Amino acid sequence: MLSFQSRDLRLSGVSKYEATWHYHIEILDTRYTELQSKTRSCLDFSGLENKSSSSSVITTSSSSSSIATLFDSSPSKRQLVVRYSVMRRFNDFRALYRQIVMQFGIDFASELPKLPDASWVTYIRANDPSFLRYRQQELETFIRALDSRLETRNSDLIERFLAPDSEDFISSNTLRQRCDIGEICNIGRAPSYVSLSHVQSPQIRFRTERRKWNESAMDWTDRHYRYLMRLITHHTQLYTEMLVDQTLLYQKDNLHYFLGHDDDESPLAVQLGGNSIDTLAAAAQLCREYGGFNEINLNCGCPSPKVSKQCFGAQLMLQPERVRDICAGMIGANSSMDPEITVKCRIGVDDCDSYEELKRFISVVSASGVEHFIVHARKCWLSGLNPHENRTIPTLNYDFVYQLKSDFPNLAFTLNGGVASIEEAHRLLQTSNMDGIMIGRAAYKYPWNFRNADRLLYGAKRNPNLSRREIIERYIDYAEDLQERWGSDKILDNSKFAMPTTTLVKPLLSLFSGEHGGKVFKRKIGEFWCINKEDRPGLREIVESAVRLLPDSMLDARQAQDM
Repeated sequence: MLSFQSRDLRLSGVSKYEATWHYHIEILDTRYTELQSKTRSCLDFSGLENKSSSSSVITTSSSSSSIATLFDSSPSKRQLVVRYSVMRRFNDFRALYRQIVMQFGIDFASELPKLPDASWVTYIRANDPSFLRYRQQELETFIRALDSRLETRNSDLIERFLAPDSEDFISSNTLRQRCDIGEICNIGRAPSYVSLSHVQSPQIRFRTERRKWNESAMDWTDRHYRYLMRLITHHTQLYTEMLVDQTLLYQKDNLHYFLGHDDDESPLAVQLGGNSIDTLAAAAQLCREYGGFNEINLNCGCPSPKVSKQCFGAQLMLQPERVRDICAGMIGANSSMDPEITVKCRIGVDDCDSYEELKRFISVVSASGVEHFIVHARKCWLSGLNPHENRTIPTLNYDFVYQLKSDFPNLAFTLNGGVASIEEAHRLLQTSNMDGIMIGRAAYKYPWNFRNADRLLYGAKRNPNLSRREIIERYIDYAEDLQERWGSDKILDNSKFAMPTTTLVKPLLSLFSGEHGGKVFKRKIGEFWCINKEDRPGLREIVESAVRLLPDSMLDARQAQDM
């Protein structure tokens, strides 16, 4: 994330999040008047999400999904529920498998549960109830196996596969809108009868119970991303991803893997997660002793269900006295406040979303000695919305954060949420009473857009002024140095902390995002994951082969000096 404070552009850490999918699965079988080479069978991922309260029922439909909005009738718990459906044919699973091969290689794909090949027509059209149960379990097992593997769990592959408008996995003739019971859907030449009707085909109708699906997204702001960002902007403050306190305590002998950073990353903040006064104090001391950090941030804003179950992240906002005691322990005897202890929070959690409750949280926590709060100007729902939705669905309320600054003029407040560019951040700094602005997703999705940050927000005489060709060259040298020290394969190099090429290449994939040729660059790199590890070329050859596909005008353009 990017955070601008007192004209300082700060790159704030993006911790791993979990997208929670409440869904049920249905296999929608079809009857064909003639044998078709393409199936019309689908998997239906129906999400159940909670939003803000209301008192009416709304139904909306689109070409990509069917959405129904309904409400809990319980007077003590009125909550808006959004229901949507995403259809997936068996062919879409095969497309997903091809994407896995392209992105992670045939060796990785071969370790996953097998999808049928030669007998796939029989696999789709069979209607024996026991076979249908087996088929459902097999496809669920395939998705769960993806989530259990670190490589795919740290990518957006599953999230994109379940997205209702994902073009990566849905062909133009896919059944994409949920059909009513008994509806006849004419697709191509083959009319298909959706088997949700008890009358039409009760023997092949089944659906699972609604359940929770967790998918961890990638840790973006690791040291490799931060190194790349330092080549684009020198003055921004960088944040690490959220690190759990107990992880640091259990890995005292391997802190370089979790806290390691390049000297040029300063100013740098480390973000901690946890709920124990003692362990967070000990983790903060480890960070202090490791050195190189000018800020230690306590995360009280992460809405992840997994984090909330462990009573930290946004869950801590419901316990301001505990947060106060935690911060006091983290500050400890370090009266010099170096590094500074800060708190990142939301403007509200669940039904505790009034300004008075937010004001009380700040008042109680600041009594510990904390003088700086980074506030995401959205409330969050700890149940019902996944982390992605908690960053987009709750309404932004900048006025709450502005009012905090007015009520606590001696404290520093950084505004977070909805800011997508350095130009917008600059405008907010000029027109509001904020001490800082933080930017998250735009910073890791479009890093090149922040090339003018040093001049615009710091008043520096010049930006780093490197072209992307030069940035890539320096990054390759950095990555090769890491692989020389730690190895590139945990098994082949017998190194627990090896630096795989897939991990090191990841930050470069966003360097051309949003520009013509950016997808070509990504696709070319992805082709190498189809090659066995033993035959795969090194990092330099992989990246340079993709760079050769881009025009010189794009690669050699300098960072603007007169924007």
